[in-house]
Amino acid sequence: MALVRCVDCNKEISDQAPTCPSCGRPQYTASSLPVVQVQKRNVSFLLGLGIVVLPIIFAWFTLRKGHSVLSRVVAFSYMILSIIVGNAFSDYQAKSYQAQTAMSESISQGNAPQTATNHQKSESKPKPKSTNSTSSNESNNSNQSSYTFGQQNAIRSAKDYLAVMSFSRQGLIEQLSSDAGSGYSVKDATVAVDSLNVDWNEQAVKSAEEYLQTMGFSCKELIEQLSSDAGSGFTSKQANYAAKKVGACS
Repeated sequence: MALVRCVDCNKEISDQAPTCPSCGRPQYTASSLPVVQVQKRNVSFLLGLGIVVLPIIFAWFTLRKGHSVLSRVVAFSYMILSIIVGNAFSDYQAKSYQAQTAMSESISQGNAPQTATNHQKSESKPKPKSTNSTSSNESNNSNQSSYTFGQQNAIRSAKDYLAVMSFSRQGLIEQLSSDAGSGYSVKDATVAVDSLNVDWNEQAVKSAEEYLQTMGFSCKELIEQLSSDAGSGFTSKQANYAAKKVGACS
């Protein structure tokens, strides 16, 4: 038997006494204390599946009360292993990509000298002389050199317009110089149109055919449509030629 002090009155009492003789406070012993039992938790199927799929999140659920030490060790060991394997796989992918990039660069660099060598060989071969082509190229170059940069661009635009639809001389100049068109100066547009070898009678015939495809015209109406400023802008001679050519004027 041993003596202990009461918590309330601080007097010595026997450790076997159920209450303090002085103040009457109950005396609890280790054997008399209630035993609290923690409910055991088993790793459910959903928790196990979560640990397998996303161990970095679901492994922490095993720290709840009731899970055994073994389940915690297994869950966190699997999480650490997954992190190590994931980092290793990421490093492998990065190295593989770098190797493929280096290989493609080496291949392209290896083909470049060979291409240059082939090009040099082809240039070193004597080319047959063509008097006609040389003279025509020289004449084209001399003609182009006589035009300004804006006029050369206007010539290209005029060719593009004529490839799409028919124009009169005046109509093509207006299309090139108007703000709604290409916006060249009237001077550059006029030089560009006059530099082209265009059959304006044939352009008038194409315009007449386009008009007749949309609606009916009499001979007089078609000539007025082709020659008026609000229409196509051809000359009266060109309009009469086109109207007769398409059969509008019998």
